[in-house]
Amino acid sequence: MTFSRPALKIYVPVFAWTLMLLSTLMLLSLYDAESFLAAFVLTVLGVFGVLLALPNRAPLELPRAPFIALLFIFWAIVFNAVVFSRSSYTAYIFFCFLSILPLSFVFASLVPHKDQFFALIFKVGAAVMGLLSVLCLVQYFWVPEMLPNGLTSYPFGNPNSLAGYLSLGFFGVYGGMIGAKTSGRRMLAFALALLIFAGLLTTGSRGAFLALLGGVAVLSFILRENMRADWKRYGAFWAAATLVFVGLTVLAPEVSWQTPGSVLVNSVGGDAPLLWDRPEIWASTWRIIQDHFWTGTGPGTFFQVYPSYRGGDIGTAGHMAHNDLLQFWAEMGVFAPLVFLGMCGAAAWKTIAALKILPQGDARRVMIAVPFCAFAAMVAHTQVSFHFYVLPILFLAGTILAFWFYQVERAAPSKRLYITAGSLTENLLVKGCLSALLLSCFTMLVMFQTSEILVDNAKRYAKAGNIQAFAAMINTAGERSFGRNARALALASTVSSGVVKANGEKMSKDEVLKALLHAERLLDRALVNNIYMASAYHEKALVVEMALKYVPDEYRAHHNGNPPNMRALMEKALHYDPLHGGTRVKLARVMIADGDGNAAYDLLKDGLKWQYVGTKGLSLYQLIASMAKASGDTATLEQVKLRIKSVYQTSDFVKKRDADLQQKLGPAWGLVVKP
Repeated sequence: MTFSRPALKIYVPVFAWTLMLLSTLMLLSLYDAESFLAAFVLTVLGVFGVLLALPNRAPLELPRAPFIALLFIFWAIVFNAVVFSRSSYTAYIFFCFLSILPLSFVFASLVPHKDQFFALIFKVGAAVMGLLSVLCLVQYFWVPEMLPNGLTSYPFGNPNSLAGYLSLGFFGVYGGMIGAKTSGRRMLAFALALLIFAGLLTTGSRGAFLALLGGVAVLSFILRENMRADWKRYGAFWAAATLVFVGLTVLAPEVSWQTPGSVLVNSVGGDAPLLWDRPEIWASTWRIIQDHFWTGTGPGTFFQVYPSYRGGDIGTAGHMAHNDLLQFWAEMGVFAPLVFLGMCGAAAWKTIAALKILPQGDARRVMIAVPFCAFAAMVAHTQVSFHFYVLPILFLAGTILAFWFYQVERAAPSKRLYITAGSLTENLLVKGCLSALLLSCFTMLVMFQTSEILVDNAKRYAKAGNIQAFAAMINTAGERSFGRNARALALASTVSSGVVKANGEKMSKDEVLKALLHAERLLDRALVNNIYMASAYHEKALVVEMALKYVPDEYRAHHNGNPPNMRALMEKALHYDPLHGGTRVKLARVMIADGDGNAAYDLLKDGLKWQYVGTKGLSLYQLIASMAKASGDTATLEQVKLRIKSVYQTSDFVKKRDADLQQKLGPAWGLVVKP
């Protein structure tokens, strides 16, 4: 088969888009760093390619539409938040992460032969959505052990995120059923939409389900004339959808304790709270906003800042605000949600303007209303979720917005802005500047993400006991990040401090001092790059402790008689992460050594507000129990007994501890622990 040049201009962008789409899905359960790196590289290369493909002797033509202006203003606000962030390394990575949406928008907006391009990628997207839905059903019926909390989420990490992604696909296929020109295509769209709906139901996402129904209701109103002639088909579809709902409930395997029916019953009956811990998370997020009102903490830094503001939501991971508008505000300042809402308003205004021009029943109305309702349903769901922090949703949303904008511009064209760079090169200079900007961002992100991948690989070497490989990889990770990766710096410090910890008695004072000062410098640099890093404060406190043990005079002299305060460092670590169990135990022991036993006991009891697991959790609970027993605090002692039992029952800790320790713990606290 031979391809003409116009055919290549169609199929090459489609192939590139398909690679981008697949790279965002994390089908092999790769760590986000690898998946995001692949997606970002492919997306930037795609945008770079379409920029170079633009003719050099024609002026760059831009629509003067409020939506476009607000989209790029929002992008600029995100970057501005990076500049003001006190964790700029993380903030820059997430700036690039959030850039996937505008970059995919730009790519799909600049490709030639847009009608053929969108027609082909719609088929690719529909096939991917169908395969994901089949995968959901396979997990639900035949591999229930893959289901966290009884709900499907693979290949995504969260059922709500998977549901949000499938919802976008559902609208596309359902719209295809409305706009199909042949009976065969309508039937195919009917079956595929039903399959995607079934896949969405297995996620148990109430927010996605309600947002989808609301979006379909709005879509049906807008396209009432388009749907009137075939209303029986749509009635049959929703009747079949109801049967799918019942079938998934009745035919679910016995081990599936979450079904669409049980989710509905538990929600209506109040057994499953509608918002779970979200109100407490929002309250804590509001406290972050109050302290960082104008510029935010930096894109993607929510998980770093949140622990020190945590309130009543003691059982949550605290990685997301579960409301993207609030998280935009907390991370990027007050103007981010305002501009985003303005962008949504501009999209609604442009949609209404285009629909007013097109008569009722016009097939072009389908092309406008479907992507708009899909995006609107997604935005509605983000008020209780975090879709704008999910890589595949960002990419697909950018493409959907590009398709929507292409259709509304055809119906109601905006005025045009023409950018030229002189008669000799026309827009070549403009293209060169844009390409240089993209490539600089591309290079820095590749270096940063490579550093993140190396850190994770180094940690695997450390767990395997290969310290030499760990040290070499950590050093490389620090170099790749230009000394900005706080995780790499903090881990690198443990190499020097670990040598002293293992061989301090055998080393000379000069060797000990040199090693510990090197570790201290690395930790100071880590804290400059991420002020919220509790583990770095903890490690620095341990370095101070070793220095005062092995080389007290030399260490004090190096700091002019005023060395860092170990207790203050641990208090800071606990401030930034109250769930850092090792710090809480260590700080309590320091307080006891200082003769401040009552304060130590209060500090330990304060830790009972949270659930600790594993070895550190057990150490904390044992120390609380011993102090409660000594002080006659029976209420606290009984509470701690239950916590110790919980540690054994909710983790694999029992499997890792020897039988003698289990037998010793049982009689000591009145427990019988079974392996």
